[in-house]
Amino acid sequence: PDRAMLAAQLLRLVRVAYAIPGIGEQAFSSFLEEPDVWHACVRTFRHLNAAWDQDTNSYGFRDMG
Repeated sequence: PDRAMLAAQLLRLVRVAYAIPGIGEQAFSSFLEEPDVWHACVRTFRHLNAAWDQDTNSYGFRDMG
């Protein structure tokens, strides 16, 4: 349960770049109690063109220019 809560917090941190339906729900962390679900989220996020933006203090997409 603690690990799932931490995973949910991490996904909320990147939600600008990787929005998952229901992420704002109280029970969202229970969705992440299955390790396969968390690993699938990590794999998907790795394939996004996301990066930390120091100006906005949040994740966003890299400029492809």
